[in-house]
Amino acid sequence: MKNDALYWEKRFSTNWVSKGGSEQTEFFANLVIQNLPAWVIDFLKNKPHTFCDIGCALGEGTNLLKLEFNNLKCAGLDISKKAVEIAQTKFANISFIQQGIDEMSMSYDICFCSNTLEHFSDPISKMERIGKNPNTMMIYLIPFQEFPLHNEHEYSFDYNNVPLQIKDFSLKFFKVFNFISYQFNSK
Repeated sequence: MKNDALYWEKRFSTNWVSKGGSEQTEFFANLVIQNLPAWVIDFLKNKPHTFCDIGCALGEGTNLLKLEFNNLKCAGLDISKKAVEIAQTKFANISFIQQGIDEMSMSYDICFCSNTLEHFSDPISKMERIGKNPNTMMIYLIPFQEFPLHNEHEYSFDYNNVPLQIKDFSLKFFKVFNFISYQFNSK
């Protein structure tokens, strides 16, 4: 089944790296770092926070965020045991946990989720589940107005379906980026 735990075990065990997955993860983490509003950057840099990267893959994005915001006590969460094993080997200073969104058991000051929610047919319920955990902030990077959908994606976000409120959290910053000219190296 597309996007279940077995699917991602196979992807991370076979062609994630050769299809540019690690480069994509780094690209989007850098994009977030470059485009966060000043008030979020100040918040992340001015005092220690616990931080969870949900859907962290092999941990490259988690590591880049940890390097940029060294006050963060980072954890990465992924449904794939293989991804977590590789991430823990590559980045021993970060805790990686094999768990799906619905099984999240820890609480974090900040939950970050990049290019993960579109893999679910009902991502809003996943956002609500994530919203049970952060004490302070949720940061999402999602494909926007994606038509046609990538073959691994189940959902397309648009102006009419990005929630303005999730639990006690209200949308405070929203920015659309155009990636039409960007090509990932697929081997």
